[in-house]
Amino acid sequence: MIGQIYKSLFLVMFWAVISHSYAQNIAMHKYDFVPDLEDSVVTQRLQDIQSEICLDFNSYVKSQIYFYSVKKRNYMRKMLARKAKYFPIFEKYLAAHDMPDQIKYLSVVESALNPIVKSHAGAVGLWQFMPATGRAMGLKQDYYLDERRDIEKSTEAACKYLSSLYETYHDWQLALAAYNCGPGNINKAKKRSGKDTFWGIYNYLPRETRAYVPIFTAIVYTMSYADELNLFPDTSYHTPRVAQIEVNNYFNFEQFAKTTNLCLDQLLSLNTVVKYNVIPDYVPSYTLNLPEDKLALLSEKPSILLDAKNTRREKDKKVISKTPSVIYHKIRSGESLSTIARKYHVYTSDLKRWNGIRGTTIYAGKKLKIYKKPNS
Repeated sequence: MIGQIYKSLFLVMFWAVISHSYAQNIAMHKYDFVPDLEDSVVTQRLQDIQSEICLDFNSYVKSQIYFYSVKKRNYMRKMLARKAKYFPIFEKYLAAHDMPDQIKYLSVVESALNPIVKSHAGAVGLWQFMPATGRAMGLKQDYYLDERRDIEKSTEAACKYLSSLYETYHDWQLALAAYNCGPGNINKAKKRSGKDTFWGIYNYLPRETRAYVPIFTAIVYTMSYADELNLFPDTSYHTPRVAQIEVNNYFNFEQFAKTTNLCLDQLLSLNTVVKYNVIPDYVPSYTLNLPEDKLALLSEKPSILLDAKNTRREKDKKVISKTPSVIYHKIRSGESLSTIARKYHVYTSDLKRWNGIRGTTIYAGKKLKIYKKPNS
């Protein structure tokens, strides 16, 4: 009798495991299934996406659509999950600047919707601003804070920069290409080719830029027709509900996380502009993002905020100072970058980086931006 009971239990457990495994395989096959579409269908769908941006379909675009909709399906599922957090913010600023809604997909191309990602060249944030370009667009950067990592400020800056590029070229494909490789490369390609469209100057562009617009088109298509491509958001990605409070001057994130039992990484993921776990003294006011469920705790124990403000790290006492001041030098005839750098006791490489200079040519009458540390 007992043996029969054990046998029955074994059979129940066996079939439960088999059923679970079968269900997992069904789910896996469900997500792996990729509809096979004709070129004419893809072409029509791209035309149906209402946009001021030309979404051409050719062999270059086709290969990128295949890559992202077939080869990179898990990656695209992550993008579909992340867009719920970032796209509403992008749409707000794009509408305010009267720009095509599809520009929001450019951040997927640039950063995979990661506000703290840094490229090997030093570009940072959702919109991948280089240091000099970021400063030119009003994004402050110093030891503690980097506004290129600020979701709202960097999006506003990207809208302004892209709008200025569109005003220059009156063509969104060229504006996107210029965002990638700089207006100088676009102008040279136009001059060498004698053409004034992206596909007309295609062969004269840097290799990365040639792929840039096709990748953008592929991302727009894949995310716009995700359902038709059997692509669904990654359910493992969750966006917590966020509350905001104002804090003044110094604030220690490590101490705050410790006293609220918060994961420091989670707290920093909500405050992406912060680089080294601290809001420095020279910031008069900062909007702190924190999980909504921690508001009640702060109401019960207001001393938590005071502890975070008063607990200073030793290195912060030495490093914290005012933001570097900006000096503008008007170039005189006969001056070179090296002589100007020596005059202000800075590196020539920094001088070029601050002013977006690639070569060594400078022109009399132009102004150079120079950053100087306090008391120097």
